[in-house]
Amino acid sequence: MILNIKKLSEKSAEELLVLFREAAFEHGQATLSGNYKIANKACDVIDAVYEEMKTRNIVEEVLVKLLSDRDISVKSWTASHLLPFIPEQAENVLKEISASEKSILGFNAEMVLKQWKKGELYFKS
Repeated sequence: MILNIKKLSEKSAEELLVLFREAAFEHGQATLSGNYKIANKACDVIDAVYEEMKTRNIVEEVLVKLLSDRDISVKSWTASHLLPFIPEQAENVLKEISASEKSILGFNAEMVLKQWKKGELYFKS
């Protein structure tokens, strides 16, 4: 299921949270199954929702609720996007994922941390 991202400016903060979570979950499932087309579309949704949250200055307020999500992909995407806002907490989540998750999702968390520490992690703007 690819999510509809039309009219994000009309969505509530809670609706943006749900869209971000669904897209992050979908990305993880697609990544694990090797479906790059679905993963890429999910990433587009994540980017669009993140940009809308940035426009409203509600990224930290909204996404912090997902840092303890039970899904690894959701936690990883959330922590990655919270690095500029709450770096210590976000880094700890990514470290935990990279240490405990032995799939590509753990490797992705490790690579995000490396890029962040090198100052080479950027989000679309």
